[in-house]
Amino acid sequence: MLEKLPGFRKRLEWFLEHRPHLASLVSHWQSPGRGERRLLSLLRGHRMKRLLQRMLDESEFLSDYGVRALSRAHLERPYVFRCDGSDLTVRYRPPNPRRATSAAIPTGAGRSGSRSTS
Repeated sequence: MLEKLPGFRKRLEWFLEHRPHLASLVSHWQSPGRGERRLLSLLRGHRMKRLLQRMLDESEFLSDYGVRALSRAHLERPYVFRCDGSDLTVRYRPPNPRRATSAAIPTGAGRSGSRSTS
């Protein structure tokens, strides 16, 4: 994989050589994986597992359309930030599936035939 990304490989090798104290924080970058692949993560194994647990939880970030930018948990429990006497609220709002589809695929784009998208 690194052979396909020579610029990235050069920067990675520089980083590993010149910043060994930071490189030691990168989890398992030296351990070969399947097909000579490597895992390059700033998270250690236990933190990566916790992150993936939340990310792949349908009540949190995983949806039928992919990974949400904001946790669904904020639907019932909005986040409120208080600053200088003001309350700023972050709330999850479920997407409108019809609108999300039409926004992702404009009428006629990438379609063949005479079917209508309305």
